[in-house]
Amino acid sequence: YKGDLYIGGAFLTPQRQVARWDAVAGSWQPVAGGLNEYTTNPHARGVYVFEEINGLLYLGGRFPEAVNTGSGAVAGTHALAAYDATTDQFTDVGGGVTSTYQFHSIDAIKLIGTDIYLGGFFSAIGGQTITGMARYDGTIFHPLPAGVGLQTYDFDCFPNEDGYCEIVIGAENYFGELYCSAVSSQDIILSHELEVTPNPTNGAVNVRWSENFRPELLTIIDGQGRVLLRQKLSGQQSEQLTLEEYPAGMYFLRLEGATSGVAIKRIIKQ
Repeated sequence: YKGDLYIGGAFLTPQRQVARWDAVAGSWQPVAGGLNEYTTNPHARGVYVFEEINGLLYLGGRFPEAVNTGSGAVAGTHALAAYDATTDQFTDVGGGVTSTYQFHSIDAIKLIGTDIYLGGFFSAIGGQTITGMARYDGTIFHPLPAGVGLQTYDFDCFPNEDGYCEIVIGAENYFGELYCSAVSSQDIILSHELEVTPNPTNGAVNVRWSENFRPELLTIIDGQGRVLLRQKLSGQQSEQLTLEEYPAGMYFLRLEGATSGVAIKRIIKQ
């Protein structure tokens, strides 16, 4: 984040559950005032996930609140907070997890389209009764179209044949059984920023995207969800690819950026 290495965990020294590595000084530096811990339960602490979105570092885990140097604990940061390296300050994200059980946590954070999706172990977030996974639109949290279990361990977004996002979830239900399910959201159209020609193709592909979309990473995924290619982008508005080495079938081109979200296009290789 901002060119520095950040780590999170259950440690309390030299920093409190989150730290930044200063390569010049050769030492770990504090991140604002760190994170508070549950003093009555040493197992109920830790940072589980980082995600850089729109210039902020979002972090989730198991902690009662984030702390700012000089002003103390930040309200509404139970298990979820956003950090701004420019100001060295934490802020809340929609009020954070509002179910109060100590072991409640945020385990996964991803930007899909223009919204932030969060998964974890909770029964209320942002003051609303939502279990296991939620969508944050920048103002309030929303439940997913179909319910999930008590805890979501991780998830990712894959396009379906209509160009919409199908969120694949690894979760746990109230009976402790593990399962993987998919939730299609018709609210997330992912293909509108991309132009891929020719499609279908015999191998060569020209990819263009609009000026307001600034992707930083390009990924090609096959029909089984396997990543075949991943490469960084550096400000251009087009890219030439080849699928000649791959067998005929269906592939997905995914472009993503920290400030512009995700766009996905299906490609047919003949």
